[in-house]
Amino acid sequence: MGSNGVAEGDVASPHPRPAEDAIVGANVQLQGAILHVESLFRTIDFYTRLLDLQIARTSPNAAVLASRTGVSTLALYEREASHFTDRTVQALVWHVSTLEALDEIDQRLKDLGARVLKRRFEQPLTLLSTRDPDDQRLLFIYYEGDIDIPEDIPSEVFWY
Repeated sequence: MGSNGVAEGDVASPHPRPAEDAIVGANVQLQGAILHVESLFRTIDFYTRLLDLQIARTSPNAAVLASRTGVSTLALYEREASHFTDRTVQALVWHVSTLEALDEIDQRLKDLGARVLKRRFEQPLTLLSTRDPDDQRLLFIYYEGDIDIPEDIPSEVFWY
C-alpha cells in the first residue's frame, strides 16, 4: 500500500464519483474532445440530438457543444479530412452510469440511422459501439462496480 492509500498497480481517481442522487450530468460523462469534421452542421445535428448537447459557441467553421451543466464539451472544427489517418483520436469513450441511459442512447442512435453494435460481457459490462457522421468511432460503456475503470477491458474497445 502506497502513501496515498492505493495498492501497487491500482490507479487512484482524483475525481470522486457523483452522488447516487445526482441525475444531471451523471449518466454520460466525457470531459471534452476536439474533432475535425467534414460538415459542421451535420455533426452539430448528430450530437445535439444524440446527447442533448447545446451550442455554446459558434463561428462560420467551428462550434463548441456543451452539456447543460457545461461539464462535457465537444469542440468541432470543419475541415476536409482526406484520409482516415488525418484523425488524431481513435475513439471517444463515454462512461454511462445506468443501463437505462445506455438503452436510451442505443435507441437514439437507431433513430439517427446509425449502425450500432451492443455487446454484454461477463464482468458485467455492456459495450455499445457506433460511428458518428464523420466516421469517428464512439464507444459507450456501462459497467457495474465501485471503480472508475473496469478490471478487464474487452479487446473490442481497441478495435478500429
